[in-house]
Amino acid sequence: MKMNKMRLALLSLAISATQISYAQITSPAPYCAAGYDDGFMPVPHYISNVKLGALNNTSGTTQYSGVHYAYYNTVTAPALIKGNSYPLSITHDGGVTIHFVAVYIDFNHNNSFGDPGERVLQQTINNNSVTNPSMANITIPATAATGITRMRVMVFEDDEYTFVPGTNATPCTADAGGSFDWGETEDYNVNITGSSTGTSPVAAFTVNATTGSTNTIFSFTDNSTNNPSARSWSFSPNNVSYQAGGSATTTNPSVLFTTAGVYTVKLKVSNASGSDSMIKTDYITVSEPSALRDLSLAPTMMSHPNPAKDYLNINPEFKGSVISITDVQGRTLFSTPALQHTSIDLRNIPAGLYFLRIMQEQHVYVQKISIQK
Repeated sequence: MKMNKMRLALLSLAISATQISYAQITSPAPYCAAGYDDGFMPVPHYISNVKLGALNNTSGTTQYSGVHYAYYNTVTAPALIKGNSYPLSITHDGGVTIHFVAVYIDFNHNNSFGDPGERVLQQTINNNSVTNPSMANITIPATAATGITRMRVMVFEDDEYTFVPGTNATPCTADAGGSFDWGETEDYNVNITGSSTGTSPVAAFTVNATTGSTNTIFSFTDNSTNNPSARSWSFSPNNVSYQAGGSATTTNPSVLFTTAGVYTVKLKVSNASGSDSMIKTDYITVSEPSALRDLSLAPTMMSHPNPAKDYLNINPEFKGSVISITDVQGRTLFSTPALQHTSIDLRNIPAGLYFLRIMQEQHVYVQKISIQK
């Protein structure tokens, strides 16, 4: 192996080339150092071209002088839109002893390349070579910070041969454990912008009523603008039961508040450009139901048998109604927006005490039922 290194060293001395460079800075600060000490003899591992989006920088076929590090701070930063994907290409010397080609982007602007997801390309030696050019498609995270962002490109070899296939490259000399001896590092700026729509959503919502009882179904409507792609509803206190198969991420959920009280409602919406929230404090007032009034309007028998075991039969007068079964903690175990059959399958519901709720023509009827197994 040492003889191979000597032959490479002699070959590098025999090659005459002119260094091409447009870098203005040779200090990586505030980022970690990523230079090389040549390991007692020069081995010409170099980066000759970097392409990403509109960036296309040719830096020559020799290493940058000194510790072989350069920050190309005057090269125009390519605009990269959050949520979009871009081809990345790194052309290098193609030496058979290169161990790593790696690229990092500091997506969260914390002056470090060590966070999850910030190593966007890594290729290691395979059958005595690495792909040249080394290529990948990278997607800019929706959570990335916007603005000028540092990118690091590295090609290097571990002269101590402590390299183990399957291990990861490190972006910093201090972490390399003696492996940073032959190679070259180039830093660039990229400019991360918002989504292609360029507009963050603005949260807004309404509800069909702001007062009611624990028998009232409250229907919320998301009126947010600028095309939110995701949303999350939350309630404080969180004594709610989503109806008709809805959830906290449903666009227009309907809920029952299972405990009397005053509720604060929050809607958070987001898209690739950002997020926004609307909070309405003490927005919903819920009282105990007027049970006698509602029950007096109900048909004589809502359901049977009670206690029930495997099936619960619903009075045919409720066919087409909104029906749900909730436990004493407000969790929904069965719901349908329009009852089609007059028998409900209870075989997957554990034994216990439950509430049968039926909404028909703006009236909500509640019956306590017992399920026995």
